[in-house]
Amino acid sequence: MDFLQTVLANHYMDFIFDFALNLITVTALCYFIYYKRYKDKEAFISYMLFNVFIFTVISVLFNQSESISMGIWFGLFAILSIVTLRSEALSKREITYFFGTLSIALINSIGLPDYTFIIICNLIIVVWAWVIDHPSILPGIYGMNITLDHIPEWLLHNSKQMLSVLSKRFWIEVLSYSVSNVDYVKDTARLKLTYSITK
Repeated sequence: MDFLQTVLANHYMDFIFDFALNLITVTALCYFIYYKRYKDKEAFISYMLFNVFIFTVISVLFNQSESISMGIWFGLFAILSIVTLRSEALSKREITYFFGTLSIALINSIGLPDYTFIIICNLIIVVWAWVIDHPSILPGIYGMNITLDHIPEWLLHNSKQMLSVLSKRFWIEVLSYSVSNVDYVKDTARLKLTYSITK
């Protein structure tokens, strides 16, 4: 009974509400917008786990000291961004959604007293992502992951020739690409393409 009363105390109820709001918002962004459109399970799982990890860490830090300066928050934001972005070659879209999940975690974990303001901030992120990344905004622009065999390494870093080779091989207009991974043992390269289909 004492445990239940402790959980129902205002402080813990605020935390539960913050976490629920964070989870709902990041699910809307990562599943109903990102995953539904791009079917990238690996990125979806990474975004969801990363969001919950960051939310938990920031909540613990804030609970320990509410007087932490904004400089520390921005410093933590920058460190997390650098570590994550240097771990793998990410496309511009993946970087954008990564910052979205990070922003959602920070907004919901720092203990802002005005819940109306927090909900509005969450809605802005989700609605704007849905609008600006909607297929009707830039029709005919798509993305996909591919694995290529026996591609010379010099060609991977020669953007103009690589775009020409990819366009001819797949009969599409490849607009840009990024190299995710090069396996020298299997002699394969994993690429992320952005392309359009001309009618």
